Amino acid sequence: MRYMKKVAAILVLGALVLGVVGCSNSGENKTKSSNSKIAYVITGTLGDEGFFDSGYEGLCRAKDEFNVQEVKSIESFDPVDWEPNLRNAAQAGYDLIFAGGTPMKDYVEKLAPQFPNLHFVLFDGKITGIENVISVEYGEEQGAYVAGVLAALMTTETDIEGINPEKKVGFIGGMDIAVGQNWLNGFKQGVKAIDPEIEVLSAFAGTFGDPGKGKELALAQYEQGADVILHAAGDTGLGVLEAAKVAGRYAIGSDADQDNLQPGHVLTSIMKRVDNSLFNAAEMHYSDKWEGGQSFMYNIENDGVVLTDMSVIGDKVPAEIKAKVQSAIDDIKSGKIKVERIR
Repeated sequence: MRYMKKVAAILVLGALVLGVVGCSNSGENKTKSSNSKIAYVITGTLGDEGFFDSGYEGLCRAKDEFNVQEVKSIESFDPVDWEPNLRNAAQAGYDLIFAGGTPMKDYVEKLAPQFPNLHFVLFDGKITGIENVISVEYGEEQGAYVAGVLAALMTTETDIEGINPEKKVGFIGGMDIAVGQNWLNGFKQGVKAIDPEIEVLSAFAGTFGDPGKGKELALAQYEQGADVILHAAGDTGLGVLEAAKVAGRYAIGSDADQDNLQPGHVLTSIMKRVDNSLFNAAEMHYSDKWEGGQSFMYNIENDGVVLTDMSVIGDKVPAEIKAKVQSAIDDIKSGKIKVERIR
């Protein structure tokens, strides 16, 4: 079993406490003082209460563990900035550079060979064959499948406040890219496994950075009869959660624990353990166990994608539904359920 397969051993399943203004060192470090500097180059901004905040928390943990001098977050939603930001980080002396999400793939492939003495980590995408690059993928389709099972079961529970007689659920993504399609197709597969007649409404906002657009799209789906909406939309998804409260309906969060953001309206969250995956990658760098040229998958099978325990929503999710959701998780882990991945 390869080094990065240690995911389950370091899970921290509580809500993430995220420092968006900078990491701080605390406690004892296991290594001597390091002059190493980490750059966190992202296609969005911190403060998303999800994907990028989770990854940053993992690097803050690495900073403390390995006595790293600096973790620098370099943020932008504008595609014109992404390649220059990555190049500037490489030229500025950051010896370990994390680049995410998926749209950074082409830039890492282009720039990493130009800086062979640096280590690059692409997260939420796949690159193989470049020795100073590792990549991290997430099995979002598996998490989305379980979300689909939950949404499909809930939409028939008309005795629950906020559930209407129509059998409809919804999905809202950020950009219509491969990761987003994985979320959508996994969700559809989970819904279909419960009841093929349930209608799945879907939309992509075209951005990960517009909560107002997410709210608008979600309110439209609730108006069309959706009881539960899964979002996979970064900052845009925060608007989806707000819409669930406004409409008196339900949503499912993504990437981190978002259950408390709109209490009473978030059924659960599909958590990509971005924090653990990036910490593990940093550990490879600082322990001289770099497995260059390889890609590592984090999914439900190895606890790299997990669900929150639905305790925040209280008794709105019946026990029998929780049991069926857990059964779906168990069946994915055992291999009984195979969720199709499109990339």
